[in-house]
Amino acid sequence: MPRVHGANDYTSEFHLVLSSTIFVVLLVGALVNWYHLKKEKDRFLEAKSRVDDAFRRKEYLALVDSYMKVTKME
Repeated sequence: MPRVHGANDYTSEFHLVLSSTIFVVLLVGALVNWYHLKKEKDRFLEAKSRVDDAFRRKEYLALVDSYMKVTKME
């Protein structure tokens, strides 16, 4: 008996495309989130390094300025 394409074939194809699309959207969202978190972490570590350097040099005004930038984190 020849196979006739019915609604079930299209439904399963639709579900496959839909689940693949959802997976891609979630993956892209996770990658964008990771990129922004990495950028923020790098910016934080750079500012923390400036705070540590200012503390070692006993430049307290620079220390306060750097500390304010770290806590503000635009």
